[in-house]
Amino acid sequence: MKPICIGTLLALTVLPQTIACGSKPAPVVNTPQNVRTETPPESSGIGVSSEVGALNEDAVNRVFEKAQTGLMGCVRKGASRVELLGGDIAIFIGINQDGQAEDARLERSTLGDRDTEACMLQVLRGRTWPKPVGGRKGQVRKSFSFDMPNDARPPVEWTADDVEDTLKKVHKHLEECTGGGGGTYQITAYIDTRGSAISVGVAPPDTVGESKADCLVAVIKRAKFKSPGSYPAKVSFEL
Repeated sequence: MKPICIGTLLALTVLPQTIACGSKPAPVVNTPQNVRTETPPESSGIGVSSEVGALNEDAVNRVFEKAQTGLMGCVRKGASRVELLGGDIAIFIGINQDGQAEDARLERSTLGDRDTEACMLQVLRGRTWPKPVGGRKGQVRKSFSFDMPNDARPPVEWTADDVEDTLKKVHKHLEECTGGGGGTYQITAYIDTRGSAISVGVAPPDTVGESKADCLVAVIKRAKFKSPGSYPAKVSFEL
């Protein structure tokens, strides 16, 4: 995509990257989403600054390139525990004036493994980002799609209806985690043949919700679901 220049700043779309994981490297198709920026306001002699500043496209892409080794390590480690690991994630990063990721969270995820998701966020939090210009913070949004590693058979696809009865039984405990409100949590889980959650992933509604994700994972892992039959199932639902 050809960048649109704003002086020395760019309103950009992050370029696609490729990541591989597993003993037989599986391609990871990177579906780019916009890095949100705002054009700094014209100077009026009053020193006005907008909330969201512009970011340099090349600098942002270089950070993602340098982070690939760490991100691949997270995926490989997760795939060693969860054979069926795979799915899509959309990441939001809020960058402060020091070039630090003061906010990094999942806006969407069907990966289904909290440990892998948290590992990836930690990798991105640890990078130094370009400093936003013309605003107090910069915002980056980027999506990744991870194929299942190796040649494992895909899990049985469940819908939210398949877990409705179980969620009703643990509703009180789930509410204790979230405080009974605060937005929608997207949950993805792998259910084994005995009806237990192999692993669980969470995309919270906001930064506050990120701190509640581990509690939700614990409740769902303790819950008893129906058996999907002779092969594990994968399900995504919202709370």
